[in-house]
Amino acid sequence: SRTEERVHTVCFFGYLSEERGDFSILEGLGKKGFDVRLVGGVGRVEERFFASPGVDYRGEVPHAELPAALEGTDAFIIPYKINDLTRGISPMKIYECLATGIPVVVTPLPEFERFGEHVYIAENVEDFAKILKRLPELETEEKVRARIRVARENSWEARFADLERELRRRL
Repeated sequence: SRTEERVHTVCFFGYLSEERGDFSILEGLGKKGFDVRLVGGVGRVEERFFASPGVDYRGEVPHAELPAALEGTDAFIIPYKINDLTRGISPMKIYECLATGIPVVVTPLPEFERFGEHVYIAENVEDFAKILKRLPELETEEKVRARIRVARENSWEARFADLERELRRRL
């Protein structure tokens, strides 16, 4: 597995805004020695954030270039704030992250809690750092396969097939 030695590069991809994203976690992980790669658009953020130690902001990339932009990622992070806006969202990026098989560390949004053993839940920068440091001992090939399986079971193709079966059943 990619995490055998140590987790070095963590990545968030997608649109990140101050309303949703917990920038203190991103900054804190950079200060703790992780390379924090951000790929995608960013809303209003203080300029100093991009100069923070360990923060590697790559901007938006075309979808076809996303695999290259994510290469070398040891773990994905989804550090959302917990607030009225985020409590009701279901970020589709969770399935994209799971589909890679790479470990995913998330904040305790209600939507993420249902993924149980397929994600690691962390509440703050200290929790994120502890989990990321322990990933080499926590990860197994079975966990990698299980994440990929969950993503496949929730692909658009699988969802449309379920919908089609239900429609045929009712007709």
